[in-house]
Amino acid sequence: MKVTDFEGKTVYIVGGSSGIGLSAATLLAGDGSNVFIFARGKERLEDALAKIDNSKKSGVQPFGFKQLDVTDHDQVNKVMNEAVEEFGAPDILINSQGRAYPKLLREDHVQAVRRDDESPCLRRLEHGHRPLATHEERGGYVV
Repeated sequence: MKVTDFEGKTVYIVGGSSGIGLSAATLLAGDGSNVFIFARGKERLEDALAKIDNSKKSGVQPFGFKQLDVTDHDQVNKVMNEAVEEFGAPDILINSQGRAYPKLLREDHVQAVRRDDESPCLRRLEHGHRPLATHEERGGYVV
């Protein structure tokens, strides 16, 4: 696969309902990818899915979403397993969840950063979840 060849590829984007994740989702949909997004808020996911659908290259591209709280390890495993069953294994997996901390050096922000660092989604390589394993079995890469 060329880096520019995204047509027909299945893409999972954790944190795809806003920000960089949503921007990536709309760009990839415009390139012909089948995009599936994951985030906590159902309303934001629905709004994001409408934007993704408006960016599609063709009428046959499937899109979808699942609610997911990446701080809940059991939920991450359950939702990702369901996603593979429903959407198929991803060709591309983008982790865009989290937030920026412009005042990082202030003491009161240290706990928030620690909470994000302990996110199960960021530890997926350690535990190995189904989408990643299936992706690698199919010859995919982790970047």
